[in-house]
Amino acid sequence: MSEAEIPLLYENGPLRIRYLEGVGCDLIVSFSGVGTKRNVEPPPEFPGIASADRQNHVLFVSDKSRSWLNGDGMANQILCCIRATVDHINAERVIAIGNSMGGTMALHLSRFFDFERVIAFTPQYSVLENEVPEEDRWFYFRKQIRSYPFPRVEGLR
Repeated sequence: MSEAEIPLLYENGPLRIRYLEGVGCDLIVSFSGVGTKRNVEPPPEFPGIASADRQNHVLFVSDKSRSWLNGDGMANQILCCIRATVDHINAERVIAIGNSMGGTMALHLSRFFDFERVIAFTPQYSVLENEVPEEDRWFYFRKQIRSYPFPRVEGLR
């Protein structure tokens, strides 16, 4: 399933949130990883698993800037969309899932939203160069991040 097949719900700067309607009472929030093409929006992660053949409602969260949630006001924008969707569909459960950068974003947001579960595949502990100096895959994206309200994953319950 491509972005073109999933309606855009919210867009502000590099943040894109797409919404796939389901028939059940569960909301899955799927956070995209970095992707493979620098100038292309990272594709939706886990569309088949997340939607479970359209049983679940799904929000697909993508950060074209690859800020690891450090973009200006990005966390609050995502949380507002999650809460509005929960209210709109009267969700009974909300589950977050993400891969790599998306897993990191899901873990960070779990401090501010009571997800029933968070599934994070290969999340990064930190994107800060001084915390993980051996990591050079994100050099381009690190240079674009101006501030770090989310410097490392910590304080999870």
